Amino acid sequence: AASATGAARVWGAIAPYVIVVTVFALSQIPAIKAWLAKTFAFVFNWPGLQSGSFTKNADGSVVAQPLDFCGIVTGGQASAGTVTSCSLGQVNLYGVLATGSFLFLAGLITAAAYRMGPKETAGVFGKTVKSLAFTIVTVSSVLAIAYIMNGSGMTISLGSALAAAGVAFAALSPVLGWLGVAITGSDTSSNALFGGMQVAAAKGVWPGSLAHEILMATSNSTGGVMGKMISPQSLSVAAAATGMLNQEGEIFRKVVGWSILLLAIFAVLVVLQSTVLIGMVPVP
Repeated sequence: AASATGAARVWGAIAPYVIVVTVFALSQIPAIKAWLAKTFAFVFNWPGLQSGSFTKNADGSVVAQPLDFCGIVTGGQASAGTVTSCSLGQVNLYGVLATGSFLFLAGLITAAAYRMGPKETAGVFGKTVKSLAFTIVTVSSVLAIAYIMNGSGMTISLGSALAAAGVAFAALSPVLGWLGVAITGSDTSSNALFGGMQVAAAKGVWPGSLAHEILMATSNSTGGVMGKMISPQSLSVAAAATGMLNQEGEIFRKVVGWSILLLAIFAVLVVLQSTVLIGMVPVP
């Protein structure tokens, strides 16, 4: 009986992870994914931001459109006379296709597996939202800033300025990702903020090289991982998990050196991959 009870507790502990993996695996089946996209996806144009299309004159200038929205964000990449659709003015409400929706569904299934009633489930959900309220606002705000930067042309402008660093930008690329995650606590937020800028800078330093664009975008994300350990959110979680409440500063002092060391090692690797080891970068 004791063995059975122990086994039940083990399965109960791993059940949420099994459910999450199962839900996400099912959602990626082509037939199911296509049905969800067709049934629940909703796309509409945001008023005032949809230019529809733009054209390039023979001299390379963009034909004026309302707000010149599409012309700005392309950064002059279109060829003369080309008509190109603009989608940055579109709002995509994916509904159940969003990652959070799948996690929410997995949570409901887990609650049912634990035989939790509606009231108890709602209570746990409310406590979770309350504990993550600051994080939710922070990540949402960062993503909003990223959309503004991408749509206004700020990302391309910053990328063009950083391109002035030349080949040395390869060493700066992971540092940007590291700073982004250290400040926001989210690799997703860092990628949203600096991903486009990294690609724009790569186009300026290594024109026509898709491998370098991929490498710089990847180094932003991977460099960000090195900054995760010193982000405020990670320090708070570590302090709570180890019983070191209000000792985030002590944890920071212990890990910041390792974070910088790993960042330096990765920066050297990126520099090598941008030069003599460029063949390592997979190009589609």
